[in-house]
Amino acid sequence: MGTDQKARKRPMTWTVASLVSVLALYYSAPYVRELQIMLRRALQDYFDSIFKGTVGLLGAGLLVSGIYLELHRAKGDEAGNSRRLGLIMLRKVALIVLVVVLYYFGLFYAICTNPARGVRIIEFIHLFEYSLITILVLKAVSGFIHGYAGYLAAFLLMYLVGLGDEAVQGYIARRVGEFRDIRINAIVAGLALISAWAIFSPRSLSAKLERRQVRPILILTTLCVLASAAFILCFHIGYRIENENCGVLYSLYSEKELLDRSSGTLAGPLLPPGGSVSLAEIRGYWAAQNFYETEAHKHLAEREKLRNEGHYWGAFCEEQIRQIYYSKYTNPDEWKEWTRERMTEKFGDYDTSSFVSFHHDLVFRGWKAWHVLTSAFAACVLLLIVGIFCGGTRGEYADI
Repeated sequence: MGTDQKARKRPMTWTVASLVSVLALYYSAPYVRELQIMLRRALQDYFDSIFKGTVGLLGAGLLVSGIYLELHRAKGDEAGNSRRLGLIMLRKVALIVLVVVLYYFGLFYAICTNPARGVRIIEFIHLFEYSLITILVLKAVSGFIHGYAGYLAAFLLMYLVGLGDEAVQGYIARRVGEFRDIRINAIVAGLALISAWAIFSPRSLSAKLERRQVRPILILTTLCVLASAAFILCFHIGYRIENENCGVLYSLYSEKELLDRSSGTLAGPLLPPGGSVSLAEIRGYWAAQNFYETEAHKHLAEREKLRNEGHYWGAFCEEQIRQIYYSKYTNPDEWKEWTRERMTEKFGDYDTSSFVSFHHDLVFRGWKAWHVLTSAFAACVLLLIVGIFCGGTRGEYADI
């Protein structure tokens, strides 16, 4: 096989590897909870050491790779200026140290901004998984879009991968698709691209973008805007429901739809004693009631959180929300002694109509559908104008 044929085949190999990795990421989504429980029991106490050790190994690998690459490049320097090579090496080392610091605090931030409890190990593994997929995507993209434009295209593609991952989770019972996690995935993809740039970047820090590369970048950006708008409309825009018996809650369904579902004859499985979500039966990948069931479990989790924190009236209101609107997923014997009269006698009077269930992440507070559509339309118009302007720019190159 000739050199040209090998060069053409290599990008396709990386593309296939990237697609397989992304499909594996999506396919594993239903089984993350079981893996999370197993890892939490086995490794949670050692998490700090695992986190610091992994980032340390990453830093050492980047440093050795960066220095080796510069020494390899130095063999081709005709001048052989050792002082110039020393300055380049010093800059490379400083750059990699900066990247490791960013990676450490970036991962730490991404893990800690997730309010879910006991998921640090699985989140850590998930984020490093995104780093590896990002490198594969970068290698695939670099075969078609060269230079710094390839890094930008890889980032946009990874944004779409992260958005798709959250969309898949939105259809899985007991999991949710959250825009916050899309942001976290994008941060990790950016860190991985910065790390790759620190090792493989050319010695010049200047960046040139060819005019012919503007179009795919703008197309990918437009896809990101449209996909984000569709995601928000599907997973984050819902209804604000007020009830004097349990306060305010947010749902992807109207109050009438919730009441119809809660009184339906097709009853779902009751939760086990104690309401442990992790012990509930997993019903499969694309269950018909996933949105409704996920909301029910979110209220269950919030009820347990409030009870453990000593906010008993809040926990009582969450249970009332479940009994009124999600009765198919309520164990009738579990909270039968928690009556309003007993709560008042034990904890004093409380206006339940003032309670707001703020925990629900499926709704952008105050946003409406027309806000999302207007913002997406404005962004697409702006990108179109930029595309027309860049397409009419004279000259072969345009600086970033």
